[in-house]
Amino acid sequence: MPTPQIRSNSIMAGRAATLAMAGALALSACASTAFADQACKHVKLHVTNQLEASRAITVLAVSYYDVEDHKWRTSKLANDTVEIGRDKYLAPEVLEYVGNEPIERMRLKIKVWPVDGHGPANRASWTNTVEFPSDNVCYSHKGYAIVVNSAGN
Repeated sequence: MPTPQIRSNSIMAGRAATLAMAGALALSACASTAFADQACKHVKLHVTNQLEASRAITVLAVSYYDVEDHKWRTSKLANDTVEIGRDKYLAPEVLEYVGNEPIERMRLKIKVWPVDGHGPANRASWTNTVEFPSDNVCYSHKGYAIVVNSAGN
């Protein structure tokens, strides 16, 4: 009659430890990705309207370049109007996926109002892109200065 095999508790414990270690490594990889793609909260945009022809602008959105994911992202704004020669602080709620990452480029989506202030605004367009230094890391309560002196496309 064959003798039954008995597994050692130390072998079972070794396998359990190996599985636990593999699970911990997978979890830490996910955690580092989640940390890198966190939101940058309470950002302040200092927008100055230096658009030619004395026209007010309404700021609809901010677009920012996500360096890590290599794509533009957009955050809507409260449609604040900035008169010519004036500046205003605008605050998007969050800039998604760029917390603790550099933001090298930004632009605004605006509507430009007629010189006399009457009638409909022109169709919405993007301003020219503003460049920032590559070490310009986004963190909570960070401020960015954007001067609007021409409407892009």
